Amino acid sequence: MLKRILEPEIMDTEKDAIEYDSMDFSEVNEEFANSVIEFIPKSGNVLDIGCGTARIPILICEKNPNIHIMAVDMSNEMLKIAQKNIHKKKSQKI
Repeated sequence: MLKRILEPEIMDTEKDAIEYDSMDFSEVNEEFANSVIEFIPKSGNVLDIGCGTARIPILICEKNPNIHIMAVDMSNEMLKIAQKNIHKKKSQKI
């Protein structure tokens, strides 16, 4: 399993959340999503605690559309961006 180093703080401000979301974690996110897919059910519900801006849950759902992810985070600012990222990804599929 890929070792994740958690951020020690909650990114409470809009600026923090925007900066975090703009960083390119695509390679590590892809690797992490691929490893998670091996351990979760092939369909059903999954809980992601500390979802950040939802980049990883989006990848997981793209890889397996039979999964429904309930994603939570302590930062409202991260969740606002997560919601935008989800809507953006949904609109790209239309």
